[in-house]
Amino acid sequence: MLLVGINKGLGQGQKRNLAGKSKRILNEFKSSRPDLSNQPDNIVKTEYLTTMIDECLAKGKDPSVIRSLFNTMTEPEKETMCFTGVNDLDSWLLERMHYYASIHSIDSLFNATRRSLSYLERPISKESNSGKVWAGKNPYNPNMIEKVLDIQRACNNFIKISPKDNKTPAMRLARIFHKGAATSGQVIQL
Repeated sequence: MLLVGINKGLGQGQKRNLAGKSKRILNEFKSSRPDLSNQPDNIVKTEYLTTMIDECLAKGKDPSVIRSLFNTMTEPEKETMCFTGVNDLDSWLLERMHYYASIHSIDSLFNATRRSLSYLERPISKESNSGKVWAGKNPYNPNMIEKVLDIQRACNNFIKISPKDNKTPAMRLARIFHKGAATSGQVIQL
């Protein structure tokens, strides 16, 4: 289990500078290792992380907290912290966990939820209202948001099929539906 943190307070220019610095670090590491010269960037990054983790272990330091040197525009200054017992994991598995830890999927889910449910869409500000915001589609009863989110979660987890692997999240994780995605009727019966 990993906790992922990023620096959300950076401007676009700062994010671009960090991404450029990351590219330079990647190229320097690639040039220092001839065996990686023709490898794709993701392989080089995982090798770099493995080297970092091995150095931490050799020095007796705790490799459970890693600050990524490979910044992106969406995840600047990413830091991952491992909650599981680090001593029980080999460096390869620890490196994979740190490398693939990301907030992309949850951020994408939150954005899709906010955009698809008019209840949760951000309020609109009009110039004529002198800075006041108007949220005309918001429900009068907050319990309705909970009910709508339950429906949205069920649809996302059991019905919506990913174009990448033709599976739903439930099919990937728990293998609940062996024959395919659920129908809306099956979800309602649950």
